[in-house]
Order: sequence, then C-alpha cells, then structure tokens
Amino acid sequence: MSDFTNLCRAIIFQKIIKVNYDNKLRTLKPYKLISHLSTWYLLATEDDIIKTFALYKLKSINICKDEFSHDKKVLEELENDNDFFTSCDRIEAILEVSGLKIEYFLNHKILANQKIINKTDDKLIISTMISYDDELLSVVFRFIPYVKILAPKELALESKKIVKEYLEYLK
Repeated sequence: MSDFTNLCRAIIFQKIIKVNYDNKLRTLKPYKLISHLSTWYLLATEDDIIKTFALYKLKSINICKDEFSHDKKVLEELENDNDFFTSCDRIEAILEVSGLKIEYFLNHKILANQKIINKTDDKLIISTMISYDDELLSVVFRFIPYVKILAPKELALESKKIVKEYLEYLK
C-alpha cells in the first residue's frame, strides 16, 4: 500500500503513527489530509498540539497498533479554522507580479492571506504568509516570467538558483 493510503487508514481507524520528519522521530495522532497550493499536508497532533506536516517530508511512516480517540476540541478547531497553517512558523513573503498576470492575481485568490501592498499599471506588489518555501515556489514557478519574489531575500535567491540550474539542465 502507498504511504497516502496508509495515512488515510490511520486517520479513519484513529491509529497513532510514528514518522521521521525533518530528521526527527515524531509520534502523531493524524486527523486530516488536505491539499493546499498543490501540496498535500497531514494535520495531526503532536503532544496535543495541532501541527501541519508536508507529506513529501514524511519518512518511514509506521502505523502503530495503538488507537486514540479524536479530541472534540481539535475536531472543532479544524472545522472552524480555514487557515490550517497557524501552528507552523510563518514568514511574510512579498511578490511582484507584472504583465498579463496582474489582472489574474487581482481576480483570483492565488495565495492564502494574499494582500495587495501596491498596484500600478505595470506592477502589483502582494504580501502573503507562508509556512513552507515550496508553498511560494510552486506559485512563482507556475507563473514564470510574470512573478518574482522580493522577500525574503533568501527565498528570492533560492528561486533564482533553481531557475539557473534548470536552464543549465536544458542545454
């Protein structure tokens, strides 16, 4: 069975799971799987705290025989909170949108918590809060060449490096 199927079974049958995540062994009580900006996440509790885990970072998934009961407070919080990334460390990211995609970003919610900082005829500056670099990178790469990262600088440099490596690969 795939890891995705196993996670679904763990959620349905309320089984505790042990995983390696960011090189740390974790014991989790899984509640829900969600897709956000083309990435799948597991919503689970660790030490009774709701946390979000990117599925692609979960390694060595082991479903334990131990069962747990879903906590009603956690279920209510997950049902009432549309922003499932509140338990993660979040940083502000600033993007510049130009050309043909300005209207698209104005008329569609492309990023969670997307806020317009400045708009001119040829540029749109937007802000968003992200939990994982890939949340932003997947959007930027989907809209090349109309979107670039202004901040954080480290992520802007990372996106340039990835594009440069890709262009080298194409040669």
